[in-house]
This record gives sequence, C-alpha cells and structure tokens, in this order.
Amino acid sequence: MPTSPLKAVAVFCLVAGGACLLHAGAAESKSSAEIRFNRDIRPVLSRHCFACHGPDARKRKAKLRLDMRDDAISAGAIAPGDLEGSEMIRRLDCEDPDELMPPKKDGIEPLTSEEKDLLKRWVAAGAVYEPHWAWVAPVAPEVPKPDV
Repeated sequence: MPTSPLKAVAVFCLVAGGACLLHAGAAESKSSAEIRFNRDIRPVLSRHCFACHGPDARKRKAKLRLDMRDDAISAGAIAPGDLEGSEMIRRLDCEDPDELMPPKKDGIEPLTSEEKDLLKRWVAAGAVYEPHWAWVAPVAPEVPKPDV
C-alpha cells in the first residue's frame, strides 16, 4: 500500500529532529568535558606559542616557556584559576598589536575563538599540565567484568 506524502514528510521531520537533538547533546557533553592538557591544550600551544615560548632556548622570546608549568606560572603568564591575573589570557584578546599574542608580524596563525575559549576554560580550571605522553608509563586498562 503506498504511503501518503504527508506521512513521509512527518517521518522525515521526526528523524531529522531526533538527529539534531542527538548532535546537540553530543556538542554539550564535549564542551563540558574535562579539559586535558595533552589532548586539548598542548596542540594549541604547540601550534601558536611554542615556536617562541617553547623548549628551544635559541628561539625563545621574553625568556618565557609555556611548555613548563612552573616557568609559565613564575613568569606570570599563567595564574591558575585566575583569568584576570593571567598575562597569556590578557594578550589573546589584546587590542594593542605590540602586545597581541601571537603577533601578526611573526606570521603565526592567530588563535580561533574556540581555541581562546578552550585556553580560558583551562586556566580557570587550574591550568593543570600533564607530562608528555612519551614519558608516561603505559598502564593496562582494567578488564571489564561480564554481566552474567
């Protein structure tokens, strides 16, 4: 028996609406998920900051290392839990081109608004660093117990 066009449209709307709700729920859970330094923050800092403020002493500017938590904190670049006291955060949205980070003149791609928001949430949450994955001893995952 043929389906009426009205029924087909109704079914399509229900399916499309359900897909939208699932997508919105996934986006919400991702935004509220715990921020991890190695997964979320290190790639942003590596792409935009480490060329000038990373491990290479010959290329380092302002004697600032953002790859080492103690150095970043003692320099005042990061104040864990304090966005207003974090110089790095202030310079992300700075209007002065001489203070804006990363500087346009260095040819480094500017941070996206999502990356800026991620860094702000990370600093607000305490700016927890993690050791590089290569220095973390592997740990076997817990074996799941079957439901019997």
